[in-house]
Amino acid sequence: MSVQRNDLTDEEKYFLLELSYVDLNSVVDYRKENMNILQVLNDAWDVRSMETEQRDKIKDLIDKYNELSQKHGGLEDIRVIGYENHNRTGDTTHDTQSGFVGYALEDASGNRGFLFRGSETDSLVDWTDNVDSGIKGTSTQIRQANDFFEKYAIDGSGHPLENISYSLYGHSKGNNLASDVFVNHLELDIDAYSVNGQPIYWFDLTEKQKSALRGDRYQFIVHEGDFVSGLGYVDYIDTVVNLEERFDERIGSSRWNVFFDPHRLTKVGFNDSGDFVSTQKPDILRRQFVNAGVTTLIMAIRNVPKLFSGEADLSMWKELGKTGYYLVIDSLKVLWKAIWNSEPVEEIKAFLRNALSDMKTWFNDHWNRFSEWFDSFANSVKSFFSGIFGGGSAPSLPTVMVVDTGVLRRIAGRLQTVQARIDSVDRRLDRLAALADLEDKLSYYWVGLKVGYDYELKRCVDYLNQSADRLDDCERMILQRAYS
Repeated sequence: MSVQRNDLTDEEKYFLLELSYVDLNSVVDYRKENMNILQVLNDAWDVRSMETEQRDKIKDLIDKYNELSQKHGGLEDIRVIGYENHNRTGDTTHDTQSGFVGYALEDASGNRGFLFRGSETDSLVDWTDNVDSGIKGTSTQIRQANDFFEKYAIDGSGHPLENISYSLYGHSKGNNLASDVFVNHLELDIDAYSVNGQPIYWFDLTEKQKSALRGDRYQFIVHEGDFVSGLGYVDYIDTVVNLEERFDERIGSSRWNVFFDPHRLTKVGFNDSGDFVSTQKPDILRRQFVNAGVTTLIMAIRNVPKLFSGEADLSMWKELGKTGYYLVIDSLKVLWKAIWNSEPVEEIKAFLRNALSDMKTWFNDHWNRFSEWFDSFANSVKSFFSGIFGGGSAPSLPTVMVVDTGVLRRIAGRLQTVQARIDSVDRRLDRLAALADLEDKLSYYWVGLKVGYDYELKRCVDYLNQSADRLDDCERMILQRAYS
């Protein structure tokens, strides 16, 4: 009778994951002394104002609890000591909803368990949070999950509770929250259990955190055919559980159900011992292909904001918007003439010719920016995969490295001077083009395409200045530690 991961059967752990989807009405006083899970469920079921779907879910869990008590008895002394609901069913307003729902549990030995709910299909804020955590690595729910854990895992003096263990349980989005709490509290006696989890954002983790996810303290379970567990980089799957019903045995089900069924907690079977009926080893090769595709996609999405950063880039998109606006207006004009003109072919040809010319001019003007963005994206992906698959042996480094940051700053200043001269030439070409005859303007404009603001040069300047700043910061930090 324990809330610890290693003391419960898989069937009992699945029960806890299902419990995380139960809404506790405000009239349910789960804080009553020695009130175990069954008593909390009974009180919740007695709330007649609760939605029918929730009451049915609670009734099923009451029956399942009684069945598990007869078979195993591992859940009997676990009680609810904390609960937060930031969903539409909780004590929140429209502006404060985040989708986070968490349970804090305690067993007779004082060990703590934490349940984190997954996303709900009718909650838009849940799915918005999924995107934030999947692309940026942080979100409102992640911050709330860590705060919720520390509220029940740390004593009044700010120190962790002594001589107890912590077990985290999460399904779907709940794993994203549980795994973040897990890697941020590795100094504690903590472990985690995940089923079909939305993966944690991998690319900002330390090597210690990655090793912990691959180790014995973290268990990542995936159902056969589940897609959510593939929405991030994962190389630490422990077990793949086969479904009770194969896909080909559910021909009558809708395609929507066949797609989402593997993700649900109720689609796998357990034997009399509470273990999975049927499992298989993870397909490592297939997972690596999935990882490669997901990593490339995430890197691409993370690099998109670079196309919109800076004053020069905003003007680029403003120009595109203006060009698009006039293309729409001209399209309407051509369509009007085509309707009333018996020979519209020449009008359409002229319009297409002008439209293609305008778009070509825009892409010529801003090709360097797109090229820089693609190089940055490609280098990010290349750097990530070279770290995984290895990039050859590293050269031996000297024991002492001397870098004069002043030299870096002087070189950056010279490059800025070169850029200023290029800008001056570009302005002169513009003035000459304005004064030139019509037949000469094209030549000036053609030269102008080759002369102008150089983003590659700016990137070099920024790199040199940032390198100098970071080296200076590093030196100050080392000196502070040396004299402290």
